[in-house]
Amino acid sequence: MEGAARVAGSSAGARASQQQVQWGGQGDTPLMPVLDTDGLADLAVWRPGSTTWFWLTSGSGYSPGAAGTRQWGSTFNTGRYRGDIPAVK
Repeated sequence: MEGAARVAGSSAGARASQQQVQWGGQGDTPLMPVLDTDGLADLAVWRPGSTTWFWLTSGSGYSPGAAGTRQWGSTFNTGRYRGDIPAVK
């Protein structure tokens, strides 16, 4: 994901606010999982070169200061095996 994600907040079904968040870089795999317990979509990217996950939660207001990271996976690459890829896109 290279560029920005637009995140809209709502109140009683009406758009209350909208913000633009720069998250991810070229070659990253973007995802919008629900990682915290508020039921709203969070922003996440998986960086295959370092097998690292990076995420921003809606509960933090998508604050980069509250970003989470976790190295998880393998870059093992021989023949037809390419290492890990995320299960959900």
